[in-house]
Amino acid sequence: MPKTQSRSETNVVCIGASAGGLEAIETFFKNCPNDFGASYVVIQHLSSSYKSMMDDLINRYTSMPIKMIKSGMHVESDTVYLIEAGTTIALSNNVFVVEQKNDGSLTLPIDIFLQSLQQNELNKVIAIVLSGTGSDGSRGALSVNAMGGFVIAQEPSEAGFDGMPNSVMSTGVVDHVLSAKDMPNMIARYLTMGVKPVAKAPKVAQGEDLSAPAQLKRILDKLNDEYGINFNLYKEATVERRVERRMQVKHIPDFHAYANFIESDPVEPMALRSELLIPVTNFFRDEAAFSHLKSMVIDKLVESSSGSDELRIWVAGCSTGEEAYSIAMLFDESIHSHNKNCSFKVFATDVNPDVINTASQGIYPDAILTEVPQNYIDEYFSKDGNQLNVKSKIRDKVVFAVHNLLTDAPFTKMDLVSCRNTLIYFKSEAQLEAMQRLQHAVKEGRYLFLGKSESLVTNIENFKLLDRKNKLFSCIRRSTNLFNNLNFSVSRHGSVPVSSSTVKPMQVNKAQYDAERLIKREFTPLSILVNNSFEVIHVYGEDTGLLQIKPGALNNHIGNLLPEKLSPVALALIYRLNKEDGKVSSDIVQVNENNQEPRFVKLIGWAIKQDDLPAYYAISLLEKEQLLTSEGGEPVDVNQVNTDRINQLEIELHATRESLQSTIEELETTNEELQSTNEELMASNEELQSSNEELQSVNEELNTVNAEYHEKMSELNQINADLDVMSSSTGFASVFVDADVCVTRFTPDAQSIFRIREQDHGRPLDEIVHNLIYPELFEDIARVIATGKTKEREIKAETGSAYIAKLMSYEVPSQNQYGAVISFIETKGFGSFQAVMNSVPQHIAVLDKHGEIMLVNRAWQRFANLNATGNEAELLGVGINYLDVCKGADDDMVKKGVESVLSGQALNFSHKYPCHSPTEKRWFVMTVEPILHEEYKAVVTHTNVTKWEQ
Repeated sequence: MPKTQSRSETNVVCIGASAGGLEAIETFFKNCPNDFGASYVVIQHLSSSYKSMMDDLINRYTSMPIKMIKSGMHVESDTVYLIEAGTTIALSNNVFVVEQKNDGSLTLPIDIFLQSLQQNELNKVIAIVLSGTGSDGSRGALSVNAMGGFVIAQEPSEAGFDGMPNSVMSTGVVDHVLSAKDMPNMIARYLTMGVKPVAKAPKVAQGEDLSAPAQLKRILDKLNDEYGINFNLYKEATVERRVERRMQVKHIPDFHAYANFIESDPVEPMALRSELLIPVTNFFRDEAAFSHLKSMVIDKLVESSSGSDELRIWVAGCSTGEEAYSIAMLFDESIHSHNKNCSFKVFATDVNPDVINTASQGIYPDAILTEVPQNYIDEYFSKDGNQLNVKSKIRDKVVFAVHNLLTDAPFTKMDLVSCRNTLIYFKSEAQLEAMQRLQHAVKEGRYLFLGKSESLVTNIENFKLLDRKNKLFSCIRRSTNLFNNLNFSVSRHGSVPVSSSTVKPMQVNKAQYDAERLIKREFTPLSILVNNSFEVIHVYGEDTGLLQIKPGALNNHIGNLLPEKLSPVALALIYRLNKEDGKVSSDIVQVNENNQEPRFVKLIGWAIKQDDLPAYYAISLLEKEQLLTSEGGEPVDVNQVNTDRINQLEIELHATRESLQSTIEELETTNEELQSTNEELMASNEELQSSNEELQSVNEELNTVNAEYHEKMSELNQINADLDVMSSSTGFASVFVDADVCVTRFTPDAQSIFRIREQDHGRPLDEIVHNLIYPELFEDIARVIATGKTKEREIKAETGSAYIAKLMSYEVPSQNQYGAVISFIETKGFGSFQAVMNSVPQHIAVLDKHGEIMLVNRAWQRFANLNATGNEAELLGVGINYLDVCKGADDDMVKKGVESVLSGQALNFSHKYPCHSPTEKRWFVMTVEPILHEEYKAVVTHTNVTKWEQ
């Protein structure tokens, strides 16, 4: 019997599958031993109205108990648990919690169960993701990995549908990709594998310390050399646990062996780095905290924004980007709701380049539908199969970068800094340094947002607490002692102390930098660097008012930053530079801006080309005084030289503008029509996407049902074959008929009585010739089907053979159909016994041990037919229980007498009783005598004693 496991012993194996997963589940249990000491939870996608046959199917391959999960049920070892249709399950304190599924929204039962496992104290957790479409199981796999569990995905080429295996593999936390039959062996190795630390401080000849702490440091130093991340600054217990998990995955028993392995294997360092940098995040993680962030911080920042300064946000430890995009969506929503014309930029950083790459793509599984409100899904995401892509209007607002919070310089002048659930992995001294850097980044009067498990730890007096529960702070004065308080810095080659002298070169470099800026500003004309998309990416020299930022969203296109007279000139220079090398220059252009004094500007451009890389263009804007300095000579009389040319150009420009205005109006009309059409197409597309999601869900359920029906069909085919063999080997002639007395099945021996062939299935039996002397055959069949009572008769055939004809009814419950089976047993020697009974004038019946009438002679049958009315004769025929007939006779004395003989308590029983007819008075004596026979237990005789009585 399975036993309830204690918390420290509980091992849970969750098997998640959807469409096409039935075969994999059967293969798994066919190869899975019954004594692993684990609890197996099988979760499928099932509609609320579907009755699963999974318990019957799995039961064929395992001897472990199979249970449907109910609320309050405890986890037991070596037991298989199945989810009921229309429900989701979770585990709380090692007890199952069942909830009804909401059919109106996306439900991911595998993710829900796997994520709930973090609330329990479990020994080992294994998540298995099998065939299926969609992404269910991906978010749950991240949670299992975060708690140190083991994740296995089915080989996609083996899976009927590879959507779910591929989705969970894309998370980067899958430990093994295996076929279903190989999974039990891997689970056995994982459950039985233990880490065996080397005995403390033994030394080898070369002086190497083989103790577990020394070898662990060796492992972490290897990562520091490879990636510049000093994991010695992370909490020891967390690091050691994650290293041990990698050792279990690789089946390495001690730290020394693993240190050797990681130094020799080129792939393992990256795997261990990913293991230590736990990517645990969600959209709007802790919904209440984000709600307070929006109302107390984001709305205030947007309301107070003048529109000229860009709002800057830093999300440190952003992982795969969900939190950064969440904050960006809240800012965008607030800007639109307040009808403000301001911009913002989110800087999202993490030390792990892998997660930064994932975050920058902005592609997430459709599992996030359970995390993101529907209005945000509609506004900020686009659907692409089983994925959701962050739209460019939000993705362009977020800049992702690799950044080490402990070693790299912090960002500055931030309106909001968010760092949630990152510092909890650091040791206390590392937490102190990281917090100083975060505080230094916050502008005075702006905000800091921390996780529930984090606190300020330093410079508390510089911040005002806004919300204790949700860890929101406001900076009342900036921290200025950042570089004075740092105790250490981390390089790619380990920890290097930082002394006060380390700061002096920084001061010298700063002076040089300031001097260079001063020289460039004083002696360099205003110049701009432009890329091949006409975007200004750098400005040199002092801006004398020629550059301008226009109202609206920030646009760094060169045509948007230069005055109206200079924009077309600059664009013309770039077009020329794109075709020819060297230096090109424009004529002198007169610029009149805001009714100020005219300014005369000449543009000079150079192309910067490097091999096959895109070209860049440098444009210098020289005014009249700078032209004298750079070119020499007397001041240029601009009006005299250029007036004619300018007038001609203005005439041409005026004509061009009129033509352009007409074209613009036509384009605007066309654009409005296209926009209207586009909105209609978008609405239709949304409806089609919704319908597609519903069809996909239905398709998964149909695949599951179809797989189970295929399995049942195979089982029925096997049963049908068994029945055919059994019917052929019995030696009895049997014919099965339906309610209309049409043939449905027959045994080969029936062909000796009926002229029946295989093609006669479905043919009425009365159309088939037989050799029986049995005129009541079809009346008896109809009566048996109508009443459901068994009928037996002794009959003969025209060939001289004697048979016992036994007619029984049957019912097909699922189809509410009725029929009958007619069996003919050749009596042979038994026929002489029946002949003897028929020759006796007494009424004789033979009973079995239950009192059922098995045989009667002709005298019994004749008397019953002559003296009974209606169907009373049938109540005394074969197949009737004689004890029921005797009920109530002389206060049940007769019934008890017959029972005493049948049970062996009495040697015989007799009873005299009157049986008068309308024409005469009669008396009979009933005698019951036992007989020694396997089937027959007593003989009942009724003798007419009227003459003796008179």
